Amino acid sequence: MKRILSVLLCLILAAGATVLPVSAAINSSVESLINSAELIPLMTGYTPLDQIVADFFATNVPEDADTFDKLKIAYDFLIYGSSYGSSPVTAALERDIARECNYYSAWDADYVAGGYGFITKKVGSCNHFADAFMVMARAIGLECYVMHGTITWYAGTNSHYWNLIRLGDGYYVFDPEAEWRNYDNNGSISYSNFCTPEAQNVSRSCDREKCISEFGNFQCRNKVNNPGTVIPGRVTTVTNVYETGTYLLNDNMNFRADHSIASGIYSIIPSGVSVTVTDVYGIWGKISYNGSTGWISLDYSTKQSDRPVSTPEPTETTGYQKGDYVTDDVMNFRADHSQTAAVYMLIPKGTRITVTEINGVWGKLTYQGKTGWISLEYSTYQPAAATPVLGESRPIISGDADGNGRITAEDARLILRHAVSIELINEQFRIQADISGDGKITPEDARLALRKSVNLS
Repeated sequence: MKRILSVLLCLILAAGATVLPVSAAINSSVESLINSAELIPLMTGYTPLDQIVADFFATNVPEDADTFDKLKIAYDFLIYGSSYGSSPVTAALERDIARECNYYSAWDADYVAGGYGFITKKVGSCNHFADAFMVMARAIGLECYVMHGTITWYAGTNSHYWNLIRLGDGYYVFDPEAEWRNYDNNGSISYSNFCTPEAQNVSRSCDREKCISEFGNFQCRNKVNNPGTVIPGRVTTVTNVYETGTYLLNDNMNFRADHSIASGIYSIIPSGVSVTVTDVYGIWGKISYNGSTGWISLDYSTKQSDRPVSTPEPTETTGYQKGDYVTDDVMNFRADHSQTAAVYMLIPKGTRITVTEINGVWGKLTYQGKTGWISLEYSTYQPAAATPVLGESRPIISGDADGNGRITAEDARLILRHAVSIELINEQFRIQADISGDGKITPEDARLALRKSVNLS
């Protein structure tokens, strides 16, 4: 996950932060500004999170509530009863989000994981507060973004995450984590970090346009137009992504008691089993298996009536060619050029591979001693001339994992993702990522990079 190390940093900041100035109660002009916003509700597409958010508003918001009331109720919810602590995100949650949604933007996957983790556990760091607030503000229909940059406290300038919402012709700051800090110290919410004009935001600094560009509107590769869950008034509806019928499982699947990641698991249904789906709910299919009736996620399955297993993959020209590629996402490495072929392992995002044969959109390669196939749709061809080479004109900067000549929190994030094989650092910058000089890129290098980014070492 991006920003895992920010938890460590923000925990350090929490110990020395000074209470922010207390402002008066929210005035009517702020209410009018928020209520005048044009609303375009946008759900995440991750069914468990969308359902929780929809149920929250249906349960906690009066029927006659306006936009301001809804936003304030969500803001208060994130502050009351919350605590500051380590990341609420687990590897299992990340895998489930990737399985259901497979977001085009890696940042969106992080926002969803952080939002789900914080809303369900009410614990986290500044980035998790910001993730959760954006998810809830977007569900209301407000144009909300997560900002990452620095904040100047009385104790100094350090990394921080907060939110911006576009209202009218300007942007306004919302910082639930800073508000929680006030509440934790004073026992009441001051709203000094609720809808502050960006022009008055002298204590925070960020590249606003870059942060805005990182948001991918929760668009999923695994869903058409990200149907997700919507909230028309107080009614919660779920758009079904799949149809009933017979499916072939392309991976081992959890067989659950209900259509929720939180429900109990009866058993694991192995890859290659055909199941008959009699009902659907979002991305979930209802089936009977080994005498029990339950639900499975239909992602990573093939509807057999749409694509019979015996149908060969197309061999026509697709524009792909042999040579070197870099994977743009985590890829299934399969035994054959078919979506139903067995998966050997996952190849991390950013891996450089050499394709020796083409069949349709599939490329044949050897990886970690095995020969198999991957889909080349989410990879980038690397012609020989496109590979930059480090030379005397480019100095080696220890910790600069993205090669931009500076050491920032983004370098720490890249190093950590490389260390856990989520996203690989470009080969030419890996020597710079090995800050400790032990010949390996580990979480310790990420910690060192983070310290360098805030001038702690």
